[in-house]
Amino acid sequence: MEPIEQHPLALCDYRTSKHDGHVVYPHFDSENLQFAYSVAQRWHFIDRQMKNEAWLIKMADSDASKDDSISEFAPHTSFVVPWARKDCPPRESIEFRACLLRKA
Repeated sequence: MEPIEQHPLALCDYRTSKHDGHVVYPHFDSENLQFAYSVAQRWHFIDRQMKNEAWLIKMADSDASKDDSISEFAPHTSFVVPWARKDCPPRESIEFRACLLRKA
């Protein structure tokens, strides 16, 4: 099993990425928010992540509007790793989405 060397998944700390109107396409309404980079954001990734090291990302939470300690969204992306081998295999990923509902 080879580690992921190029285009690793990066996740932004939600506490540094509050939706303040700084979106890339403010006139475009979509289920996806696209954020502009800010030096105030804190990004995290797993260097040389192995394929058995999965991420679980909560994409939305309706309780976030009532409690600032709850993430409203989860900005994430991949990026070019300048120190990666030129011949490293491309990253493969599988995305699965589920909607969880509970009684209020």
